[in-house]
Amino acid sequence: MPIALLIAYNGSKFHGFAKQPNVPTIEGEMVRALRSLGINIDKIKYMSRTDSGVHAVYQIISFEGKFSAKSAHKLNAELPECIRVYAISRVSRDFHPRRKSKLKTYLYIAPDFGENYDRILWAVDFINSREHDFSSLAKRSSSLLEKTRMRIKVQLKISNDFQYFFFKGRYFLWEQVRRVVTLLKAFGLKRLTREEFISALLGRKLPWGISPAPAGGLILWHARVKDVRRWNYLIPEKIVKNWILNVAKRDAIINSRSWVFPPPRKFL
Repeated sequence: MPIALLIAYNGSKFHGFAKQPNVPTIEGEMVRALRSLGINIDKIKYMSRTDSGVHAVYQIISFEGKFSAKSAHKLNAELPECIRVYAISRVSRDFHPRRKSKLKTYLYIAPDFGENYDRILWAVDFINSREHDFSSLAKRSSSLLEKTRMRIKVQLKISNDFQYFFFKGRYFLWEQVRRVVTLLKAFGLKRLTREEFISALLGRKLPWGISPAPAGGLILWHARVKDVRRWNYLIPEKIVKNWILNVAKRDAIINSRSWVFPPPRKFL
């Protein structure tokens, strides 16, 4: 019977989730560890293809094979410590984590650069108010069918010199969350006018572009998924969340000099 696993990982040392030749990936480690338990597969079904350096609290994978909670503990013993399986569920044969995912939540943790919070809150409210075209705020995909117009929800929380940006949506474009974070912070730093901010959300490219925020601050945080009956937890979710939060906050500090914003300008 098909099995779904809930996994968390520190993505700092990996070239993203999806298996690639000659570089370490999360999927590559999962396939290797599963094979060591006698489950001979080449690929696994997964919910989100996170980029190089991105972390996860709520990545779901699925595969066919004889597997139990005891097997999950053995799997963790085969995996590097930066990847943990922490819940297991039986699912139907047609289950695919990506297709069954109805709402994803990403969390971006950013250092405070002294932004004007009234400006950021106005910008967050504007994003939440309607559908936007995010084509200029995403890395180009090879898919011509990818929808760039969508409605997402953003929430900002402030705590101990860190900004926590929560993004909710049915799907996201490549690097979209990281570029929207840069857009919000650039507007808060008065590097963009209100007209330029709105223009970027109409799909228009700005002359200097909007670079993605550093990957280490991004976490695949949660998802609403159909057809998962009940998770059997091996490790409490709170412990897993605290682990990955601390990793992302560390990366936010380390990468604080890696941000690229539009140049300072004197607004009239």
